[in-house]
Amino acid sequence: MDSPGRKHALSDKGALIAFALDEASATYKQSRELALLTRVTRAIGAGESDLALDEELDGLAKAARAAEQQTRARAAQCGALFSPGLFLVRLDQKPDNRTRRNLLMFAEDQAAIGALLEPDPQGGHWLIAATFDERLDLADVEGFEGGRSDYRFARAHGAGETELAALAAYARRAAG
Repeated sequence: MDSPGRKHALSDKGALIAFALDEASATYKQSRELALLTRVTRAIGAGESDLALDEELDGLAKAARAAEQQTRARAAQCGALFSPGLFLVRLDQKPDNRTRRNLLMFAEDQAAIGALLEPDPQGGHWLIAATFDERLDLADVEGFEGGRSDYRFARAHGAGETELAALAAYARRAAG
């Protein structure tokens, strides 16, 4: 399957496009991103190559890969196996959306459930959990009210001990 995430395999071209579109989403203004998406869609639909588009995609993909590597290095430094089946990354400041996604993807690669504990500027924390394991339903974790079955979040009071305990208990049960 040529799609990113959930441990699906990507072709080299699919990976290049996925990384490039990720970078465009993070750095381009909406109108420029939409123009790029339109050009990519037309090129794929027509089965034709455009040198200017290929060069733009290559540059964007390189930048996205560099950002992912930096984020993964950060996750390796501030993350650890919290309990069987649960890898937790603790942050001291709120990340941007791309960094958050990359941190979670790194955490998911380490255990069945990846989690990110980030401070809320208004006090307390947010605990975000994600899984590539389609057998798990994070909606079953008490206190995780928002999101979908493979990506849930909880408004954690204090340092999030109660929410982390519930997530760790679910991860242990899921691990068998």
